[in-house]
Amino acid sequence: MRKKLAVLVALVVVFSLALVGCGSSEKSQEQGADEGKKITIRLAHPMAPGNNVTVGYEKFKEIVEQKSNGQVEVQLYGNTVLGSDRVTMESVQKGTLEMASSSSPNMANFSSKFMVFDLPYITSPENQEKLYKALDEGELGKYFTQVSEEIGLKPIMFSEYGYRNFVTAKKEVISRKI
Repeated sequence: MRKKLAVLVALVVVFSLALVGCGSSEKSQEQGADEGKKITIRLAHPMAPGNNVTVGYEKFKEIVEQKSNGQVEVQLYGNTVLGSDRVTMESVQKGTLEMASSSSPNMANFSSKFMVFDLPYITSPENQEKLYKALDEGELGKYFTQVSEEIGLKPIMFSEYGYRNFVTAKKEVISRKI
């Protein structure tokens, strides 16, 4: 099992984490729901309009507002309007922002365990389904939920930022083989 987990971890390139704080803002949100007041969730992220991650957050907003019959409003703040990944994650930890999204390199500022997601060029698109399943349903997701909670955050989704490009100035790259 540990070997499988290590292999799955090694398959990841760069992922985004939408996280919520585990502190005081949760309690105030629960109180608002109990009193019948409208709840506002501010979600900050670094992505530009039209990006696949942004489109996902727009769908999240639509579903939450629809399923809550308008009792929950989701306000999206993209393009680092409320600050960089690190700044918004710190705001979530403090409870001054409800949700934020961060790339795994920036999450490594909070826990070095997130560095595993940035091992270069060790996966390929055909392994994505296995990786997503491991994050959504498997031990990998449980592990990173625990890591996140240790730093005052709670992941609600993992989202791919995209594969990296490899370029060189002097020699053409024609193979993935090492």
